[in-house]
Amino acid sequence: TIKPKVPQNTALYSKQISLFVKQAKGFCGRLGGDNFFIVIPNEQFEFVIQYLKNTPIEITVDEQLYKLRIKARAGIYRFNADTDFKTLIFYANIAFGYAKENFLDFVEFEPSMLTEYVREKKFVADIQRALKEDEYIPYYQPKVNVKTNTISGAEALVRWRRKGELIPPTEFVHA
Repeated sequence: TIKPKVPQNTALYSKQISLFVKQAKGFCGRLGGDNFFIVIPNEQFEFVIQYLKNTPIEITVDEQLYKLRIKARAGIYRFNADTDFKTLIFYANIAFGYAKENFLDFVEFEPSMLTEYVREKKFVADIQRALKEDEYIPYYQPKVNVKTNTISGAEALVRWRRKGELIPPTEFVHA
């Protein structure tokens, strides 16, 4: 298998997508790294998604044409004319995070995603605050050797006492 070294493949992909999006009466840009945004009219939505799913990028290395299939993943937010750009990117990014976490290619933003995002952010802040305020309590559970009937060690468990209430580990330790 020939694997050409193409350091500018992201730039090539970006250029190819940009030309296509312009034809679809939209615009796009690079947010950073390999993260891009596309703004298109609703009537072009399905057409553009199919293009992203099915169109390889074509590059030439040493006069040899290669077709590369680059996997696109997108967070989608359908907006109206009075939506500001910052809000558009914020909601699309939440949908993108959902797509990434769930190994999906294209995910359209739903209000429940914002609820989960806010809950998660608050939760992380609560955990950080609990660390600063020494709300975690260690418990030691002895490990007993059943053959010798002696304590052979201990297992450390953590509990979180928040506002006088013990929070079970299932609520703050994610697998």
